[in-house]
Amino acid sequence: MRRTKWGGLVDDDLRGSGFFRVAERDGVFWLVDPDGGRFLSKGVDTVRFDQDRIGGTERVPYAEACRTKYGSLQIWRTVVSDRLASWKFNTVGCWSDELVASAGSQLLATAPTAELGASFRLHRREQVFPDVFDPGFSAHIRASADQRCRHRRNDPGLLGTFIDNELYWSPDWRGADELLTVFLNLPSHRPGRVAAISGLQAHYRDFAQFNAVWRTQARSWKSSAGSNMSWHHTSDCGPAS
Repeated sequence: MRRTKWGGLVDDDLRGSGFFRVAERDGVFWLVDPDGGRFLSKGVDTVRFDQDRIGGTERVPYAEACRTKYGSLQIWRTVVSDRLASWKFNTVGCWSDELVASAGSQLLATAPTAELGASFRLHRREQVFPDVFDPGFSAHIRASADQRCRHRRNDPGLLGTFIDNELYWSPDWRGADELLTVFLNLPSHRPGRVAAISGLQAHYRDFAQFNAVWRTQARSWKSSAGSNMSWHHTSDCGPAS
């Protein structure tokens, strides 16, 4: 089988565009590499010289060992790139030293993460999830995407960009609440809290039904929307106050 320099399978019915793209071939959607090869991405995250440190110190044992063995960062990149290719990997994933991708004898694709939503969460000091109803969210996403992605727009090796990684969607090690209760626990003036109350109001036309299901003691939608009562998830009938 003939392969492109990216490792994709040559397909005479597909054309190379100079960039990675998606195309349908006989009812199957394929990644197509810059030279027109059918491409199945197989990648490794965190391919880095300096990833792990000993807690409370500046020691980076892996980097120290590699400096001793290879002598320089560039030699390490070349060795690691060729090693990944020999193991039939073709993509350098998130949180990696992306220069590894072009350091070896075979070009590797890259798939970084931009952390667009997470950066807004940190910007607004949210605890687990960004307030996507905040008027500033859209502008922040556009500005962050421009800042983080613009310089890659002419990069033929860019397979794609993960816009975020493992945002909080439901109970996990970061918390026990569903997203709805996360938003309901925002301060009363926050857009996310207002949107959550509006959604409940649209779902429960009868306020008594809302009180029964959610086990609240609120007297009206106005009082629940304006209050600072705490909302929590319960396993038997959903969130309750």
